[in-house]
Amino acid sequence: MNDSPYGLTACIHTQNLRRAMQFVKRAQVGVVSVNAGTFGSEPHMPFGGLKESGNGTREPGTEALDVYSNWKTVYLNG
Repeated sequence: MNDSPYGLTACIHTQNLRRAMQFVKRAQVGVVSVNAGTFGSEPHMPFGGLKESGNGTREPGTEALDVYSNWKTVYLNG
């Protein structure tokens, strides 16, 4: 797995918790799933890859709303 030039996601399917945690520790990727597919990340969690995956940085999930938004306060009296 770590021989790949990419490191976006990885997964392991096992009933052995020790083996799963070793995999998590050793995997050179941005997202690790245990007993699930490599579908990516939840939108509220930071996500992104390592190595040649992604754009070289981690998107910060909902924290990115502050970066990509211009906030405006509006008062409406009806």
